[in-house]
Amino acid sequence: MNFLRFQEEAIGGSVATLSLKDRLIEGLRAVPETISLTPVREKRPYRKGWQSEEPIERQELIRLIRNGDRQFSEKKQKYWTAHPDGYGIRFGNEYIGVDVDGFNAIAILENLSQGDNPKTVEWTSGKPGRKGLIYRISDQLQSRLKDISFTHLAIYEAAGVERLGDEQLDLRYDRCQSVIPPSCHPQTGEYKWVRSFQDCEIADAPQWLENYLFAYCDRIEEQIREREQAKIERLKEDFGFSSNSQDLPALIEQALACIPPRQPGSGNYGDWQKIIPAVIDGVGEIEAERLIERYSPSIPGKWDVAYKVRSFARSFGRANQITAGTLFHIAQQHGFKFPQVDRKPSQPFDPDPIGRAERMAQDAERDRIEQAQEKEWQHDRRATNKARFSTEVVQNYEYLSRLDSTPTLEIEGVIPSGAVTLPQEGGLVLIDGTMGLRKTSVAGSEIVKQHRSQNTKADAVLFAPTNNTGLQAGYEVGLPHHKSGAILNNEFLQITACFQSAGAILSNLELREVEGRPLIMIDEAEQVVCDLLEGSTYGDRHAYHVSLFMRLVAWVKQHDGWIVCLEDGLTNLLLDIFKDLDFPLVSYVKATKKHKKRTITIKPGKKQILHQLLEEIEDGGNVFYPSDNQNHLRQVALILSEKFDLVLVDQSNYLDTEKIAGKAIAIIDSENSHEAWVKEVLKNPNRFTERVQPRLMGVSPTVKSGFSHTDTNNHFDLVLGTLTHLEPRVAKQMPERLRTDVERVFAVNERSTNVEPLYRSAHPDLIKRSLLKNTARTTKFTQFAQYAADRITKSEGEVGGDKFAEGLSEIECQASEITTPYGFWLKHFCRMKARESYAKQNMRDELIQHWANAGYQVEFGGQIDRSENQQMALLFEDAKQRLERKQAEREANDRDNENLSVSEAREVLRAYNSTPEQRLAAKKRIRKDSLPGLEDKLDDVEFVLKAFISDRGNFSRGAERYWLMQHPEIAKTLDRWELHGKYTNAVKNKLFVPIHRIRHRYAQSKTLNNLESLLNPFIDGTIAEWDDNTPEAKAIWDYFNAEGDELAKKRRETISTYNRLSIHPKRKPAAIVNTLLRHIGFATEEVSQKGRRKERTRQYAIVDREDADRNLIIEALQRRFIQRCKELDEPLPQNCEEFDDLEVVVKSIEVLVAAGEIDSAISFLDSLPIDYGNQIRRRLSQDIRAALEVQKPEAA
Repeated sequence: MNFLRFQEEAIGGSVATLSLKDRLIEGLRAVPETISLTPVREKRPYRKGWQSEEPIERQELIRLIRNGDRQFSEKKQKYWTAHPDGYGIRFGNEYIGVDVDGFNAIAILENLSQGDNPKTVEWTSGKPGRKGLIYRISDQLQSRLKDISFTHLAIYEAAGVERLGDEQLDLRYDRCQSVIPPSCHPQTGEYKWVRSFQDCEIADAPQWLENYLFAYCDRIEEQIREREQAKIERLKEDFGFSSNSQDLPALIEQALACIPPRQPGSGNYGDWQKIIPAVIDGVGEIEAERLIERYSPSIPGKWDVAYKVRSFARSFGRANQITAGTLFHIAQQHGFKFPQVDRKPSQPFDPDPIGRAERMAQDAERDRIEQAQEKEWQHDRRATNKARFSTEVVQNYEYLSRLDSTPTLEIEGVIPSGAVTLPQEGGLVLIDGTMGLRKTSVAGSEIVKQHRSQNTKADAVLFAPTNNTGLQAGYEVGLPHHKSGAILNNEFLQITACFQSAGAILSNLELREVEGRPLIMIDEAEQVVCDLLEGSTYGDRHAYHVSLFMRLVAWVKQHDGWIVCLEDGLTNLLLDIFKDLDFPLVSYVKATKKHKKRTITIKPGKKQILHQLLEEIEDGGNVFYPSDNQNHLRQVALILSEKFDLVLVDQSNYLDTEKIAGKAIAIIDSENSHEAWVKEVLKNPNRFTERVQPRLMGVSPTVKSGFSHTDTNNHFDLVLGTLTHLEPRVAKQMPERLRTDVERVFAVNERSTNVEPLYRSAHPDLIKRSLLKNTARTTKFTQFAQYAADRITKSEGEVGGDKFAEGLSEIECQASEITTPYGFWLKHFCRMKARESYAKQNMRDELIQHWANAGYQVEFGGQIDRSENQQMALLFEDAKQRLERKQAEREANDRDNENLSVSEAREVLRAYNSTPEQRLAAKKRIRKDSLPGLEDKLDDVEFVLKAFISDRGNFSRGAERYWLMQHPEIAKTLDRWELHGKYTNAVKNKLFVPIHRIRHRYAQSKTLNNLESLLNPFIDGTIAEWDDNTPEAKAIWDYFNAEGDELAKKRRETISTYNRLSIHPKRKPAAIVNTLLRHIGFATEEVSQKGRRKERTRQYAIVDREDADRNLIIEALQRRFIQRCKELDEPLPQNCEEFDDLEVVVKSIEVLVAAGEIDSAISFLDSLPIDYGNQIRRRLSQDIRAALEVQKPEAA
């Protein structure tokens, strides 16, 4: 079978027998015509007025599902197409729904029913403790419920059952709905029938339910009578009319007749915003909708009466609500008068001002008490929700970190030969074991041999995280790596590859129907899957590889084959991925290591580790040094090489045994993993150690090699290492990289250094909601839909406007459908990120727990004295600066970039197997394209070091942020270009957009732009120095932290989400100012201290306020942006006019001279090309030229 044809068949075959649309249409046959349905998206009805519209006929519902539902957005003032992903039952008349939301709700139901629960139609979302039921109620109860306009009743507690958060038993009736199968559920994937309409009939409501609702009706009717009487008394006091002679509903209708209806341009929108809740207060929601529709009819796209009434009705019952008196007050301004009341002369009207004042005081006190109670209840509710949320986060992490499956075979110790066999039944095979138990070399290789003997002409492929891993694993299991010269057989495939190569290999291979059954083996399976979900190594082909993975699993299932996953610590995350792909688990082998009494000592930080390392090397010891920080390893290597005259092993000297033996430093990381000597070490580390006898061997997991060393000659005396950011379930293996029983000492951060704010919630649902919301905001704020339509209209060869819009809607609809690549990826990516985030935020505790479970005894080491601590810090800082300068020299002196085009450079960066040298050249070529006019500066070591290397390149990135902060419209345009490129590719290729990689430049720049007026006094020098008491610094603190200001809290959340800045209320004003200024590229430092000793405050200042390089970078960015606008034939945004390049440079020189930095100005002029420099000199004023002692150049 051709692989492309297989892809098409698999989508409609094993992965999903029917598409979502077909499943929904097929599901309609199971629902009786008497049941009214409404379409939903992500569990929610989207049609305006769905509660009161006529029931939708089945054929019309089928049309909406197939073609989409055209709706008008009142908020956005435009039409949009909704693609339903389900439908729900509309309750009312004879049908009532019972929604059970949580285990506490089950207890409430059991308490109320006392076992009287007749068998009826029932369904579930798949979440524990959640289900829905439908009953038929009596005619008498229907009448009573209609009299009180009953919609729903949430029951949070019952006798003997206390309230637990928001878990409730919800009785749903008029204007309510419940989603039914086979609709999509955003978390579980799909609703399921417990008992469908074919399994049983709808039962009559049990007696307890009818009695409960009758009693509820009695209470509501009594409350209505009391409320009506209170209204009459209130109106009598306020307006002086008698309840004996006037009917309140009739009076309200008379008042409405006097008020002009809502019309565009009438200017009475504010009055009607008050009238609607006033009428609801007087006559209730249903009658209010009828009256308002009569006296102020709906206007399509402008004034939706039903929507307005529902909105106000949902907010009813809050403090300070508007009453019917407001209606009469407004009506009186338009001529309304209460009818005259006949009064007896002997009993004139007396308002009783004293009594009325007392009553008003009592009412005010009652309102105050109610508000306080409401505030207290909201506080308790938030606390309860927070506790429930924290519990869910922990439960979710624990679930995703374990494997809920019983092993079919358990082995203690090393896996013996012949223990693991290939099962007869095709499906998923899991082999779980820690390092050193031979799960690959024994279990994996024997499965391959058994498969080869049983299926002589079948495909067998081993996938590994990287080519380095594949070289070693493929050699062990007997499947040659595709880069080692393996020949593809014309009939079947026997090969090893990394999954990044899967598309290139499989799409070019014609898969035929063969006699055997295929075998797919995945080494380090969790890492392969997590890399696939993250997508950082897949570039623009990320979405394609997610789709490829789903199709590959479907193809294996179609041919009754096996997928074998090898890993140390398999979890439910991986198992659920295969469950969602309908690929069954058939075998689970669990190998456990016999615990050895080893000790791990945890020290406070890297300086303590370096101190012990220096002592060990000085005493003649040899150290094995695993670390998750590649830069740290390089710094350690540089310190040791100079202090002890050791040699760093590289490609040029690794064979020179005489030169390096006994004094070698071997560092294995991503920078040199492509070199031949590293591949030799990975293949046989014992032979390398015996020959070279390294004093230090450092290993970084960035190489992703799965490297481990048995050290058969016991060469190494100690294991030292640092762990700063790796997820604990990966970092736990670092001490095991050396298999011997030597002492182990690690510095472990309390929490990881790189937890992104977006994922800090550690809750999959919140992560998913944030991703979708942030993307929706960016598309909305940038007016991307309109931009895409205009761009497509005037562009040839692109996706047509209607097709593009349909494609966008289709992609959006797939977010909650796990049978599609987008829904599948989004669900499992959010779960992976939630697990990773929780573990990283509790890094040290989680690692201690992992190591304790593995049999280690964990101890804690002490500090070193202050002088030694400072000495170690100086060593690290010196090594860091020297390595940065070396990197800057490499980048500045690179000339290979001159032979690359921009497109070729981008391809090099997208390729996962590019060498560091190739990536360096590509990066410089793209940098030249991004910063036109700075080509000579990019060859300057000092400029490269300052702009792109030091402080992780914060100077150049900060300059870009500062530029965009001043020009948010440019950021908006850049976002549009990015979105258009990504979504055009997705629509063309029927893929999805990995939304976690969308850059939200406009949101970032707008957030900073709102701060511009507050930051300008610091930037322009008005505030030369500041401390915590500076008013301008306090103003910025108040902007984010004003007590009781919800907007301030929102600002903190926004700047954390988009700009990744933590602005905590506990931080001092000066610290917040420094953080913001550094973020936009201005360096700040402490310049002095003021005040007495106990009251001393630190004074800060900007040290690079007038920096010519910053101006050059900003102007280059703007120059490139203008060029891009011309290329695309797009108008320039506001405040982005073309500029004079020469004038910009002239101003930069004038700034330097004014600041007294004449030497810097002369050096800058001399660094420019001769012709360009002469033009600059001609433009300088006489005073500037005199200051620079520049002679006027001769005319050429």
